[in-house]
Amino acid sequence: AKSTYVANVSPNSGAINSLTFAQKGALYAVQGTNLIKIHPVTGAATVLGNLGVASAGDLVFFNDNLYMATVSNTLLLINIETPSQSVSVGTIPSTFGLATVYVNEGFSGAYHLYGAGGTDKTVYEIDAHNCKVSNKYNLGSFGSGDPGYYTGATSSQFTGL
Repeated sequence: AKSTYVANVSPNSGAINSLTFAQKGALYAVQGTNLIKIHPVTGAATVLGNLGVASAGDLVFFNDNLYMATVSNTLLLINIETPSQSVSVGTIPSTFGLATVYVNEGFSGAYHLYGAGGTDKTVYEIDAHNCKVSNKYNLGSFGSGDPGYYTGATSSQFTGL
């Protein structure tokens, strides 16, 4: 894969630790507690507002809604238009990665929301309505395998679940 430098994105001080694409091509990120929209070609960044809580490391679109795993171990349903009005759906395990995965279910299928525990090397399905965790799996090797390694998740890590 080839990468192309676009811009140094830092509208505020601090690191960006969450990043996801919207279906229409915009990038969304979290820097500190601020939700940021980034133009993927120019790198121009716009601070959309304060979420009131920092990201644990990931954002994901699921069923046309933007969700974030927080440092408070909650799943946040983000209000993109007014980030300060985002709401906590409920408590989740310490989650560093989120992924939306299409699961074939016989003659049809559906998208499911999964989380990755990072240092404990687990993945699990999260019900976005009530934060109930199910289908928990312990992966023998996740990321570098180093117990102190924090990592995110990609949909390819859930293949075969």
